Amino acid sequence: MCKSKPAPLISPSNTRTNPSFQTPPSTPASRASIYSYRHAISGFAAKLTPQDLLAVRAKNGFLLAHSDDKTFLFTTYTPVFLALKHWGGLWPESSHGEGIIIGVIDAGIHPNHPSFDGTGMAEPPIKWRGRCGLPPPDSCNNKLIGAAAFEQGRRKPSPVDNSGHGTATASISAGSFVRGAEVLGNAKGTASGTAPRAHLAIYRAYFGDQGSAVDLLAAADQAISDGVDVLSMSIGQEPKPLYESSVAMASFSAIRNNIFPCSAAGNFGPMPSILSNDAPWCLTVGATTVDRRIRSTVRLGNGMEMDGESAFQPDNFDSNLMLPLVFPGDRGSPEALNCQTGSLRRSAVAGKDRTLRD
Repeated sequence: MCKSKPAPLISPSNTRTNPSFQTPPSTPASRASIYSYRHAISGFAAKLTPQDLLAVRAKNGFLLAHSDDKTFLFTTYTPVFLALKHWGGLWPESSHGEGIIIGVIDAGIHPNHPSFDGTGMAEPPIKWRGRCGLPPPDSCNNKLIGAAAFEQGRRKPSPVDNSGHGTATASISAGSFVRGAEVLGNAKGTASGTAPRAHLAIYRAYFGDQGSAVDLLAAADQAISDGVDVLSMSIGQEPKPLYESSVAMASFSAIRNNIFPCSAAGNFGPMPSILSNDAPWCLTVGATTVDRRIRSTVRLGNGMEMDGESAFQPDNFDSNLMLPLVFPGDRGSPEALNCQTGSLRRSAVAGKDRTLRD
């Protein structure tokens, strides 16, 4: 917070019952206020100067203030891998999640994706209090029952996903049955989420690779108010004390409102002790594997074969064709080492197989 210009502030405080918490006089109200929270935390987010922060700290009922933090996004076959069956066992006994509202805080959603088709879905429960913020409003249906977006307090940001991450996590949670699903001719079958009869409420808090703690809390605040049953967050922050973690605070408030919170363990591994979202009241899911691979085999000139994975497997590819092998990271940039867009010279890699760093 020790900056000359205003910086976002998250302040858990007694703002609902203490009228003395007001915008400091040195900061115009239109510039200072970002969010006022009612459910995720008792507090507010604002842009304050160091002098403003000192004034807030002097107020009766002040508890804690800290600067805004970056948050990160973490990421069809799972039902089969878990041996879930239509005709018996846990899946039909749970009615495939029918009547449950899953709130997803992520990067938004593509409403026209077949996983969100509302055909055959029951109407939302009476307790549902949310709204459809998608353009046009009739984009919602009995599967996708609500959508909202939160971007630094701006008016009417779009809940439409432009990265694919939010659409993926929503479909994994509660995507409808989609027959004939495939990727470039691979992995053909019926795709579905783990709770294909559940309703989805989408809360977009990400407009790029990174997000903001103040937006995450605003999304959770709205989800709790709307009446979701499950709060799914494939997001997180670098490890920090629970009282400074936006996911920990949001999930704790969810529990207090009889909402089941779940989150991702993070993408910061594989080093030991690297874990996000370690609050004891939140179900945190770690990365695992499945028993299926979209295998691609490389055969070297000496006959040695190495198996990898690739979704790009054209039918007309000549498997007997031998190509030169090139390593882009050899005396190259870190970007070339990972084959990032625009980092490779066409003359160096055209007509050759490329090896990448894992």
